[in-house]
Amino acid sequence: MSDWKTYRIGEIAEIFDGPHATPTKTSDGPWFLSIASLKDGRLDLSESAHVSEDDFLRWTRRVMPQPGDLLFSYETRLGEAALMPERLRACLGRRMALIRPRAEIVDPRFLLYAYLGPEFQEMVRRRTVHGATVDRIPLVDFPSWPIKVPDLAHQRMIGALLGALDDKIAVNERIAHTAFELGSLCYERSWINASRIREFTIGDVADIFDGPHATPKKTSDGPWFLSISSLKKGRLDLSESAHISEESFRKWTHRVTPREGDLLFSYETRLGEAALMQPGIRGCLGRRMALMRPRQGRVDSIFLLYSYLRKEFQETIRRRAIHGATVDRIPLAELPSWRIRILDSDQHRPLAKLLGALHNKMVLSQRENDTLRELRGAVLPKLLSGELRVRDAQKFATVTV
Repeated sequence: MSDWKTYRIGEIAEIFDGPHATPTKTSDGPWFLSIASLKDGRLDLSESAHVSEDDFLRWTRRVMPQPGDLLFSYETRLGEAALMPERLRACLGRRMALIRPRAEIVDPRFLLYAYLGPEFQEMVRRRTVHGATVDRIPLVDFPSWPIKVPDLAHQRMIGALLGALDDKIAVNERIAHTAFELGSLCYERSWINASRIREFTIGDVADIFDGPHATPKKTSDGPWFLSISSLKKGRLDLSESAHISEESFRKWTHRVTPREGDLLFSYETRLGEAALMQPGIRGCLGRRMALMRPRQGRVDSIFLLYSYLRKEFQETIRRRAIHGATVDRIPLAELPSWRIRILDSDQHRPLAKLLGALHNKMVLSQRENDTLRELRGAVLPKLLSGELRVRDAQKFATVTV
């Protein structure tokens, strides 16, 4: 790394922070970005909201995010970052800032991976100011933080290689999302001509178990401690969960161990989200998470999932949820008495087969993304340290993928 040069961030980029308030949300319009949208180096707009044109003008007086800006969180979710994409009208949300790289010195994609690399992440941890309520990056000092960069050509090669992996992850995300949307459409259309729609109380067709009310110590590997953030419209995204020790796993599964076909759902915050437990995953329920275990012969797991996610039952959740001062929650003690309508799986065997195939496609796309993230995690620090050359990394990535 003798040809890498150390700069201060303020020498290679401009830094702007976002507003310190929240505008009124709207059903459409420009995006008001949330720090919850910064996930695994990418921007996930499902966690953001819309604002009116008038508020958009007010919230972009200081700065309007533009393609190539590096968005990051300076309070809570520290270390998260993503690039601002093309063709997106958006303003910075609370606790969010951006780095606007100087094009003659630094490549935006390389800057993103340098930010996500272990050396810079360690600096974030070391320089974090720990407050009574939140941890934060002191933006006044941020321009003086050091960062190592090679020449532009080398930067672009590193950015292109790691970006190709992220692009493939994004493609798989779209495949999984499309599979779910297609499944939802097929399930919904089957109701039109269905001669038999069965209505149950949830307690008639499934047993309900809630998760622990604490969080164990995280580890670098081991069984999964599933997070409610992992529940994404019918699928389980493990990039949002963490590992725990075998000892913690035994302790956290003394009541129930999630198994294939269980419907996992959030009962506090993120209400309405649900996914089926995937085969081959050893994990325990995380905080604010519960599961429904369909009783054999009473209801098909895949039909239970799509009925849970239907607009009709989602409205039931909104209507019967308890709205607290800090969080909204589903009253688990009452949930077994809630009614839910489900298609008769005996009458709709072809539909069950189709939904199962679409769900398997979602699972396979998610598993490939788990592999791609592991590969990126292994290659990224070696490229940034100079231990691995771009040419060798390209060969390794081609063989692995």
